Amino acid sequence: MNTQTAALIDGVLLLFVLVPITAADIREQRVPDRWVVVGFLLILSRRLLLPSGIGGITASCPGALFSAPRGMWWLIHAVVGLLFILAVRFVSKGKIGIGDAKLSALIAFSLGIPGWILALLLASLAAIVFAAVRIARGVMSREDRIPFAPFLGAGAAAGLAAGVLWDAGVLWERVGHAIA
Repeated sequence: MNTQTAALIDGVLLLFVLVPITAADIREQRVPDRWVVVGFLLILSRRLLLPSGIGGITASCPGALFSAPRGMWWLIHAVVGLLFILAVRFVSKGKIGIGDAKLSALIAFSLGIPGWILALLLASLAAIVFAAVRIARGVMSREDRIPFAPFLGAGAAAGLAAGVLWDAGVLWERVGHAIA
């Protein structure tokens, strides 16, 4: 199995668990641990049973930017995703949940650091716009909490789509050559 196919399978498995996670966070404002654990187990099982077979951290082609991480790097990516959101939680005095930190770790574990950064950036921008519009309309105040998992899930889906397009050469053709 090539690296791009492996990364795509990991992304689809991630999307599979993002649906119930998003629904639970919207309904209960909490990220269920059981679905995060299921996500880790599904992706880890795929990686152990169907390894991608390419050496190094990722493949060495332009599309490898979003390819699945290999070996111990999986764990490092997950720890980075977890610690970053925990740091944001500390700085914001608890305005982001620990469930969001665990979900961030799952996304980093699945998509790798580049895909996680894109997912986090898109999620943050979407959440800011969503909250600003609701505050401007008087529907919520600045102190109100919003579920962040749906935004992380949408960001992860967009990151996965960008990775697929990048691996297919579509984004490289459009964006890569424009900045080169």
